[in-house]
Amino acid sequence: MNVQDAHLSLLDFSRQNAGIGISIELIKRLINDQLQRLSGHFSHLESNQRFKNTLKVSFTGDFDTAELAFRFVNVFNPADANEFFPQVQLSGLKLKIKGFLEEKQVVEIEVEYAEINGIIQLIDKHIKISLFNEVHNEINFVKNWENNDQLKQFFENEPYNFVADDWNQLAVYFKATSLFSGRDIAEAFIDSLRLPDIFRTFIGIKFGENAKLGADQSGNLLMFTADSSINFNNCPTFNATGRTQVNSVSKVNNGDDTSYTIGNAPEHSNLIVETTIDQNSQTLHYPVDDGNIEKISTGDIFLFTPINLLRVNFDVVKPSVTASDNGSFGPVYWHYSVTAAVKSINLDLTSSWPIEFKLSLPTEVTGQAGAGIKIGCIRYEALGAMFDGQVDPFDISFKIYLDWGSKQIVFISKIENIRGHDFHFRTFPDLSFPISNIVDSILAKASENVITEQAGKILNVTRIPIANLDLANRFATLVNALAGESDGLGNVTMGVKFQSN
Repeated sequence: MNVQDAHLSLLDFSRQNAGIGISIELIKRLINDQLQRLSGHFSHLESNQRFKNTLKVSFTGDFDTAELAFRFVNVFNPADANEFFPQVQLSGLKLKIKGFLEEKQVVEIEVEYAEINGIIQLIDKHIKISLFNEVHNEINFVKNWENNDQLKQFFENEPYNFVADDWNQLAVYFKATSLFSGRDIAEAFIDSLRLPDIFRTFIGIKFGENAKLGADQSGNLLMFTADSSINFNNCPTFNATGRTQVNSVSKVNNGDDTSYTIGNAPEHSNLIVETTIDQNSQTLHYPVDDGNIEKISTGDIFLFTPINLLRVNFDVVKPSVTASDNGSFGPVYWHYSVTAAVKSINLDLTSSWPIEFKLSLPTEVTGQAGAGIKIGCIRYEALGAMFDGQVDPFDISFKIYLDWGSKQIVFISKIENIRGHDFHFRTFPDLSFPISNIVDSILAKASENVITEQAGKILNVTRIPIANLDLANRFATLVNALAGESDGLGNVTMGVKFQSN
């Protein structure tokens, strides 16, 4: 199915929740593949009812699927319907049964199913095909004893002593069996058909209450949705290993914008510290190269993710980050504590292909620092002051990637731009050497701590798996390509295609 059509249909159907679409064509292929591979034989099914209360009855059977056909009868969702159940139909199935009495074959029965009608249901977020009704007819009934004198004589002798009335009752017994077991056999047959567990496939989305099933107006796409949230409990696909490398410089608040390496700023100056990402930091690059992902325009299974779902759920990064550290420079000891609070969260779609988002998290920092000199066992505190700072921009880019090795759709991410600036003491103390030479070092360490801790956290959050396609790959063969579509609002639909096994 065309990904643009799937996007429009899922947008209208799912609204503010995530939605899943599976093409009718894929369902047909999956079911037809299963029908062709069905084991057509069952053997020695013993009846729980005995003939004349004592004689054991059993059956064997063969399904004849040579003329079996499958089709969808109704996949159109009425606008005013409270519930929707797509209907499917099997036709042309034949069943040949052999009936045994005391291990001797006594009858042959042939049953033809003109129709086996099922409905696709959404039960506890699982797709299931259930029997709705069936039409079957007995087209052949052979009484073996009428053509086999040896068999007839066997039961008319001791200890069975059959008479004409017994043979008549036996014929009625087996006719009733084929009549009343026809629905049970049809139910077992249609219950054997399996569809992918698509809710479990999309492991990056939590589907909760109010699940519903629908179809697009063309009848080419089945759709599913429920109350949704992003599953941040998944382990990162690509860990943000190591610390984010940063460089800090100090500036003197005298208007000339002169920069100094940390620890070398003029004494008795009102310092401001700025911190940026080292250009050699691996976190500035995506963990994998996605340049080999082929873009396709059609797919079989789709996931719709509204931009508001991402925006609301990325609120997981908003709580304050608190940290503290301490150390020494020769005889000078220092310590600080810091609180970083995300001021706002903004998420925008920046590229329609490859599908890429930018997450902006401007952050406000407040803290308290101290420093002094240790002489013997005594510490002389020379500095104790509050400081402020900003980390803005704080931008993380993440995109959708098909990890072919694990057969997963994942988010991958990188640092787009981070800059800590205006880290300064609210009231700059008049300090003498050597304390004055480490003041900007304290501010640098505080800003570096905020950036590295928060950046590592966000990178891990934005590197989670979205779909485990290996679950669906058991039914059909995944194609190494992605379909993608977005709109002006930033809502996105991604899709994958399958070939028949």
